Amino acid sequence: MDSSMQQFPSTLQISTFLAAYFALFTLLIFLFRNLTLYGRKLSAYLKPNVHFALLAALVVWSQYALCLPQGIPYCINLTQGIWAATVALSAVILVEKKKFRLKNMFILGILYSLLIHGAKVSTRYFLYGQYDPVYRTALYILGRFFYGSSLVLGISWIVGSVIRFSQEHRKSGMQKKAFLYIANVVFAGFLLLLCGNIYKNNFMQIPRINESSQTENATDTETKSTVILDGNHTGQQVTLQVGQILEINLPANPSTGYTWELSNNFDGHVLIQVGEAQFQPQSNLIGASGTTTLQFEAVSKGKITLSLIYHRPWETETEPQNTFTSPVIVN
Repeated sequence: MDSSMQQFPSTLQISTFLAAYFALFTLLIFLFRNLTLYGRKLSAYLKPNVHFALLAALVVWSQYALCLPQGIPYCINLTQGIWAATVALSAVILVEKKKFRLKNMFILGILYSLLIHGAKVSTRYFLYGQYDPVYRTALYILGRFFYGSSLVLGISWIVGSVIRFSQEHRKSGMQKKAFLYIANVVFAGFLLLLCGNIYKNNFMQIPRINESSQTENATDTETKSTVILDGNHTGQQVTLQVGQILEINLPANPSTGYTWELSNNFDGHVLIQVGEAQFQPQSNLIGASGTTTLQFEAVSKGKITLSLIYHRPWETETEPQNTFTSPVIVN
């Protein structure tokens, strides 16, 4: 992340907010360190894994301070894999070395969910929510946290089940509880797939192919499909075929003097802009806001980072009010 914002807060804002969140998380763990959950004190869940917890916190910071704003290819995928590994390794240590049981993995999953996805949802709500109210809706918040937490719980449960199965195998030659632990792994895997499918279909915004927007080529009978993005897809990599159209729809209000423009110069080798930016107001009222649409055609194979800024052209010394970036690969 889960990667989809209209505008990015500064690195200082993100760093300060996450530092405060993790400090609050640490304080709460300290205050309730002697709370017993399933026969183990709360401190016992994280104390052996404090280095993994710190790594998970660093991963969350890197996603929001580096990966999303700079649109680094595969950065989100890599960091997602790292925090998943921290959860898995923590489960290994607790079950193998500290003799925790499967029910303890449920608590471990909750703690990591609050550490990782609690930080993510809070960052989106308090920082990104000031630019787009969608990040402050209950559906979005619950969807993001439910999906992320389900992954964490699934990972801890699967790894815990495998380790417990191994322990039983060493003790009794797979004659006791083997079926139970295999069933746990299968069930947790099914849960992960189910949650991923629910999230993909209901909460994940991805570039969509608009088959109804096919444009007939003047020189042949083939048609061009249009890949449509909006502000929620900033930082997301897009793959096009030569001849495809990339359409970007962004919120705007020209009456304020702000306009969307390219922030870098294109030589027309990979993408070319098709026509001028078009503005569609939401209403007939004077000064109404609406949507600016820009179109680009993929003309040859290659890679390029599409970068747009929302600014007043005459304010050359002022930072843009909003930005949009998307790495584009044309095959």
